Amino acid sequence: MGSDQFWIIANDPKLVNGGYVIKSELFRAARALLNWSQTELAEHAGMSLATVKRIETGRGPTVSDDAREKLKATLEAAGIEFMNGTAPGVRLKPRRRG
Repeated sequence: MGSDQFWIIANDPKLVNGGYVIKSELFRAARALLNWSQTELAEHAGMSLATVKRIETGRGPTVSDDAREKLKATLEAAGIEFMNGTAPGVRLKPRRRG
């Protein structure tokens, strides 16, 4: 990512100022790549299942940006890479051959 680009983990696209919003769909896709249930993701992230569901659906009470960042960090630690470019996406980080 170039120095003029950054991720914003927020519900409100108006917050984007040259950055990229991680949308609910990307969190769901990242979890699917890991073959984790919502319950497993909640356990790994140390948050409630209800919070994970709200982040993934975008419904219900607003989830804090800190909670979204924690979820993103958990997924990245498990091997997910959030990408941007022509279209935001997720993928498993390439594994190093050893």
